[in-house]
Amino acid sequence: MPATSTPPIVLAQRLIAGRHADVETGDWLASGLSAWLNAGGALPLLRCLGMPATVPKVKVAMRNQWLKEAAQFVGAAKPWARAKALSEEAERFERRAWLAWKHLDMPPNNASELQKRLFLALKVGIELPASTKQWANILEA
Repeated sequence: MPATSTPPIVLAQRLIAGRHADVETGDWLASGLSAWLNAGGALPLLRCLGMPATVPKVKVAMRNQWLKEAAQFVGAAKPWARAKALSEEAERFERRAWLAWKHLDMPPNNASELQKRLFLALKVGIELPASTKQWANILEA
């Protein structure tokens, strides 16, 4: 797996979200592909990239990373309060903005930073957590 301080899931998100690959992301991708090729394909590509082993696990990790980033934009300081506030914001977002935006590839330019991350979390295709405890577990991981 390539040596980088940024988690592989974040690097993959950069590529998927349509951002141009920065040097760190390009190095990660090149190193992982190189390791896979050097192994003659004997190692799974996801493993060579330092990613979770299956596509469903990758999707959960991506959703969770977007939710962790979204949590930075809610005002609560304590972990449980942050999880509760984020779950409430996400519920409002799903009922309002998501209904109008879900057909888009990327969030609209006028979306708040919180809305952008909630949009990207939902776009992964994995349902949002159902309880405050699940939200707290994601944010604490």
